[in-house]
Amino acid sequence: MATIYFLILFVVGNLLLFNLFIAILLSNFDDDDAEEEEEDDDLLDEPEPLADADENDGGIGLPPSARTAAAVGGGESEKLTFQFGKYRPEKEKAARDKSPNPKPSFEAKSEASSPNGTSATEGPRHSSRDGDANLSMPPPDEPSGDKSLMLFSWSNPFRRRCAEIISHPQFDPIVVCLIICSSITLALGWPGYNKDQAISRVLQGLDYTFTTLFTLECVLKVVAMGLIYSKDKRYPAYLRSGWNVLDFIVVLISLITLSPVDIAVFKTLRALRALRPLRLISRREDLKQCVDTLLQSIPAMSVLMTVAGLFFLIFAILGVELFGGKFGYCLDPEADCDANCWNTAVVPGINKSITGGDDFQDDYQECMARPKYNLSRHTTSGVDLKDMADQDPETYMKFVEFPQWVNPHFGHFDDVFWAWLLLFEVAALEGWPSVMFLAMDSDMNNMYVEPWRFDTQVDQHKLEDRDGIQHEHTANRYLAAMYFFLWIVIGCFVVMNMAIGVVVDTFSRIRDVSDGCALMTDEQQDWVRAQKQVFALRPLRQAVAPKEPWRAPFFDLVSSNKFDVFIMAAIFINMMCMGLDMHDPGSVSGINDFIFGANMVFTAIYIIEMVFKLIAYGPMQYFQDGWNAFDFVLVMLSILDLSLGLVAFAEEGQPSASDLPVPAPLIRVLRLFRVVRILRIIKTAKKLRAIIMTVVISIPALFNIGSLVLLLLFIYSVLCVELFAKVNYTPGNWGEAGGGGTQAPPNSGILQYINGSGVNNLTLTGSSSPDDGIKFDGTYDTVRDYFYSGTTNYGEFVNRHANFENFGMALLTLARCVTGESFNGIMHDVMSDRWADNRLRCCPNCGPIIDGEETSSCGDSFMAIIVYLSFQLIMAYIVMSLAIGVILENFANVGSETRKITMEQLEEFREVWLKYDPKGTFTVPSHNLLAILQQLHRPLGIVGSEPAMTRSDMLKHLGDLDIPDHGGYIHFIETLTAVADAHAGVAVPLCDTTRKMQKQMLKMPMVSKLEEPAHNALTNYLVSLLQSRWRGYAMRKKYSGEPGFDENMPELAADVPQPMPTGEAGNKVKGNQVAPQP
Repeated sequence: MATIYFLILFVVGNLLLFNLFIAILLSNFDDDDAEEEEEDDDLLDEPEPLADADENDGGIGLPPSARTAAAVGGGESEKLTFQFGKYRPEKEKAARDKSPNPKPSFEAKSEASSPNGTSATEGPRHSSRDGDANLSMPPPDEPSGDKSLMLFSWSNPFRRRCAEIISHPQFDPIVVCLIICSSITLALGWPGYNKDQAISRVLQGLDYTFTTLFTLECVLKVVAMGLIYSKDKRYPAYLRSGWNVLDFIVVLISLITLSPVDIAVFKTLRALRALRPLRLISRREDLKQCVDTLLQSIPAMSVLMTVAGLFFLIFAILGVELFGGKFGYCLDPEADCDANCWNTAVVPGINKSITGGDDFQDDYQECMARPKYNLSRHTTSGVDLKDMADQDPETYMKFVEFPQWVNPHFGHFDDVFWAWLLLFEVAALEGWPSVMFLAMDSDMNNMYVEPWRFDTQVDQHKLEDRDGIQHEHTANRYLAAMYFFLWIVIGCFVVMNMAIGVVVDTFSRIRDVSDGCALMTDEQQDWVRAQKQVFALRPLRQAVAPKEPWRAPFFDLVSSNKFDVFIMAAIFINMMCMGLDMHDPGSVSGINDFIFGANMVFTAIYIIEMVFKLIAYGPMQYFQDGWNAFDFVLVMLSILDLSLGLVAFAEEGQPSASDLPVPAPLIRVLRLFRVVRILRIIKTAKKLRAIIMTVVISIPALFNIGSLVLLLLFIYSVLCVELFAKVNYTPGNWGEAGGGGTQAPPNSGILQYINGSGVNNLTLTGSSSPDDGIKFDGTYDTVRDYFYSGTTNYGEFVNRHANFENFGMALLTLARCVTGESFNGIMHDVMSDRWADNRLRCCPNCGPIIDGEETSSCGDSFMAIIVYLSFQLIMAYIVMSLAIGVILENFANVGSETRKITMEQLEEFREVWLKYDPKGTFTVPSHNLLAILQQLHRPLGIVGSEPAMTRSDMLKHLGDLDIPDHGGYIHFIETLTAVADAHAGVAVPLCDTTRKMQKQMLKMPMVSKLEEPAHNALTNYLVSLLQSRWRGYAMRKKYSGEPGFDENMPELAADVPQPMPTGEAGNKVKGNQVAPQP
């Protein structure tokens, strides 16, 4: 539960809300800049004489925006416009306008207008996905003479059969299933399994099977497509696609790792099997677009990387000059630092009393001059490392002989490469204060002096050693502080954020290019965004009043705004009461009784609300609303919580936690999410509505990025388990029972620790069964075998909370690293024994015994740097930047007030539509169209038109809208698109985005249940009006002789301005606003 809580907190808090905050700031900057540019244009723009240049200049003499429009419109590419409920070629609109008797049916023309006889609505067909294999390959007698592998021509039956197989619609789904299953087997794999174990044999057999199937897939594609070269460019060879190259490399690695030869290189390649899930990307177009952004952002960042590399190099060289050789210290595990540490350890500073001349002794020389001693350490099987060191001193002496001179765990400036690495970590803002303070404590004048915070004269011990000799040390405070301050500003605030900006810009540009929006003008892009928002909207729904009179008061009560305000106030007060909850043993006891009583009161209010709504709406209407269903579940759980709590109170005399399947505090917190419903009441909170709408829109948009994040986390988790599972191994903490985790092996001794004595006794007796997992034979009593924590070999960062011992822990550890939290500390812990004090926690024979052989518990510096730097760059600076880009774009689309069609105007249309379609059926009678327009403000409606529109003007406007009439009904999306098109609609070029718009217009909800339109809504309105006039004439004729009837009553002329409803009248539908029904 805690893991899920913090993961949700990171996703919502960091990825959504924090990035939304950045979007708001940037949007405000953009709006200010746009306003300044518009003011400058109004003041400075003059008619350009080049605008009337020769027509053949290609738009060179036009201003930039007009030149772009000329570039888009000047070609022969077809343009689409919204006509009669659909997007159709622009030339059809011109033909229809010229026709004296236009017909609304364009389907035949649309079918004939597109090339290859396909519909313009459908766009070009991709035969490889249509299931017809004959369309996905050339005829047998194709003239190019192409031969795959220089053997198989297109007339060869074997090649054609291979092409039929790979073009079959079920081929890709089967491959995807195989990739998923093989990825699961990778996650189930564990480096601690013996070869003789059953699970190891099963996983190996599955690995052989999947590798064989993937190899067969590769062979089929190579035979059908050719390997490298194809004479027919319409059918490129297999390796001409980057995604196929990736598939080929993964299959090749899988084949190599199946070799029985035990070579170190093959073991490293075995880890690269983790790349196998990458093949899923090529099967999803949205994921391919994300990865294309990652790849294409690399060359786009070349200039930035050049500048960043220059800054890194300058500061790295400067760091080497300032701090090279000044971070080291004497590693002495047996040093006993009491109140006066100088009695037993190296004293910081230069000792000039050795010779009395120019020679002196630095801390490195002092450390190396101290008496050497050997630590008592053992291998996993119990062999003393001192004996190993006697046989191979070059390999094992550094693990037992101390003191030694080492650098700190976070890094150093001894050369340019390590300085560059440390600067990258500082720029990532991970642990940079520790680095800066150590640099400030380093000696200003001499190398190989242990950093110390005080100068010689300021230190309380005057830096005197055991012989009373004073050492000289001058801290490098100001220069070091200035150095790191400048690097934080330049490296982090400038270089790293510029990298994020480049990725966001690249993502936007690539998507525009792939969607065809890159060639559109600003007006066209604005219209496309508005149309996408229209497609996303749905009609509002209004509860239907009950027919029973006794239920009417309940309906009026729960439907009123005052009732909603009361419930929202109760939720807010409940939230404040929950904030009073304390779990301090010394807190006042009465506060808990008050909170318990308040919880009962608020639960009673929520129960009454639920009962009133059930009576007012009825069960069917009540549960159709998602918020009501959410409330019902919370109320039921709250009742159960209170019931069990009251039972415990009666038995124990105090409130007690109940035995709910979910924690009771979680139920109470979930109630607070109902506060979001206040947006239904606060209509004037435009910014708040824009923020919430951005979050809602961004959640599905972030799904692909989230899928990519999970995919990369999976790959890196499998890779890290293969590489670093044995790092800092401690017997009993690794999963020796065969199932992973931290359980002790069966029939084994128990770790016994004598606090304060420094003695650890560990007895391990292995099981004789090979299926019991890793076997340990030997008994040893160690003295200070664990030198970091006293009980385990875990380090400061790789510990029981963060390690790579199994797939689950690796996944959780890397999920933490995505946030940048301690990624560098974990990277340093999984480096080799040469790094800092890692040698105290590992050795070449201190890992688990697998297949009867001792393994190393040390990491690999090269692989640690490669894995972690690539992970940090990809996840923190590229993939997460895509999330920022999505939120930025969505907020710009929703919250921008400079667009022609805003979200507030669309919401106004929904509210007016609700009056005529309270059930949200997407349709209203066509004769209500004019009444809808009379209640909508401009630009979507006619309220606020200057001068006021006459009846004839209104009828002309209805004709210009050209809204299809489906048997007396108009559709919600068609109507909203038509009124928006009348204000902001422009012709758009034919591209992938506009083709999707065409298809979405054909797949509108409920449109399939309506009749095919034969005329527009104006025709229906005029017919209704004529029928109404005829009925009026008939009534006057019938009652002309009756007393009190005025035969000379004037009728309202068509050219008289029509009054618009204002004030309270504007919220009601009057009879004179609606044309009489036929």
